[in-house]
Amino acid sequence: MYWSDWGSSPKIEAANYDGSNRRTLIDTGLTWPNGLAIDYEANKLYFVDGGTGTIETMTLQGGSRREVIKDVGSHFFAVDVFGDYLYYTDWNRNFRELADLRVHKYGSDLQGVTTPSPVHFDPSHVFVRLNGLGFANEGRVEVFANGQWGTICDDNWDSKDANVVCGMLGFDRVNAQATNESRQGGGGGLISMDEVNCLGSESHIVECGFGVSNWASHDCDHNEDAGVICASAGGHNNFIVFADTYSGLLVRMDLYAYSFTSIAQQYSPNPVAVTYDPNDLRIYFTEVTSAFSEIRSSDVLGKDIRTVSGIQNGSIFDGLAIDQAKDILFYTDAGKKTVMSMSPKGGQIRTVASAVDQPRALAVDRKARVVYWTDWGQTPKIEKANYDGTNRQTIATSQLKFPNGIAVDVNSQKVYFCDGGTHRIEVMNTDGTNRQVLYTDYGARFFGLTLTSRYIYYSDWNRSGLMRLDRDGSHLFNAGPPSFTKINAIYAYEAGFS
Repeated sequence: MYWSDWGSSPKIEAANYDGSNRRTLIDTGLTWPNGLAIDYEANKLYFVDGGTGTIETMTLQGGSRREVIKDVGSHFFAVDVFGDYLYYTDWNRNFRELADLRVHKYGSDLQGVTTPSPVHFDPSHVFVRLNGLGFANEGRVEVFANGQWGTICDDNWDSKDANVVCGMLGFDRVNAQATNESRQGGGGGLISMDEVNCLGSESHIVECGFGVSNWASHDCDHNEDAGVICASAGGHNNFIVFADTYSGLLVRMDLYAYSFTSIAQQYSPNPVAVTYDPNDLRIYFTEVTSAFSEIRSSDVLGKDIRTVSGIQNGSIFDGLAIDQAKDILFYTDAGKKTVMSMSPKGGQIRTVASAVDQPRALAVDRKARVVYWTDWGQTPKIEKANYDGTNRQTIATSQLKFPNGIAVDVNSQKVYFCDGGTHRIEVMNTDGTNRQVLYTDYGARFFGLTLTSRYIYYSDWNRSGLMRLDRDGSHLFNAGPPSFTKINAIYAYEAGFS
């Protein structure tokens, strides 16, 4: 195995799988050595450096080093080899901060490369979404598999098929309507499925007669795209909601299938914070731009979107949390350096804490009536106070840079948080004692964090998907497809836990 090291003495090293024969291949002329790729036929290692702006190559033993490309305006990050070509990502071009990169030719076994070939139908890596016209419970059905989104042809498409799709989205598995002939608008590109034949009892659409032999085999075009209208009684429990910044989407993802739909709203240039009130079945989110900042709410289908508080000059609403039992909505205002509370309907505004340098995220302990927040300021910290602002305490100050997402497990009296500067996810007691690092990723830019009874979910600005860990920090897993742009705050609602 080969790896790059950004440390105080940047280098590229290699070792056997068991760690033996560790050796430094090169340690000069490097600043931020990033992606590595092996050309097995030529016995060469290619690497990129985000600091020197170079793509270079050398033998697998570290000899014959030479420069392939130099671009002083670049920030190279990932690289891969395919045939006679190099593919690479550059954070200073086009897409924003593209991370890892892999090139694979279906049907080919490349020496030393283990990827599914030709296609892979593990249900844990195949997802559906609704697109096109309609509210959050209706739309054109699209399927994600093997790195691609594709539509479904409407041949033999009926309510049994629609029930399976709606179940994957967290809606009721009954009374779904199937729509035909691109009723919610036609898609483009790949047509993944044709002649879907579900019984209605399946938990996943790939169980409806699909495999390698008939994937993407069809006799249709996009004026035959299939859609659904899901019964709207479901969808109120067991989901994750998050804001996808560059697309402006407010996404509602099923907590088990990780399939998703979007809350229909006008384009939102920068949704940041998000929370959910299970009493009034409304999602609350903030909109933050250089011109204004406001708090909005929406029902889970996007049929009723309201502005909770009007434009306030100088306000920056970065964090939200709600105590539905007390009917109190908490928010951070980085512009006015305060932590505030208000009625979810917009009145009864009160100051919980003032002189907070740069408040970010919020979490509440509804039993103890305590609010927690992170502070990005000149002296980064995590604080807490009673709902009325009394008994304000600092519970963490050391080894913090950009403390972001925060969540409280009321039952275990633990506080979980992530830091975009230290690249850590940590846990501590609610009084700040027994602090432990659960997970570290030096390539991450952690932002949002939320809990369920079993998992930690987090967003990473350097990844294009939602990530999941066990509560002890183990078993990293992509929750859903890696097809988003930049995920900000996230909130999980799990019946019986949240």
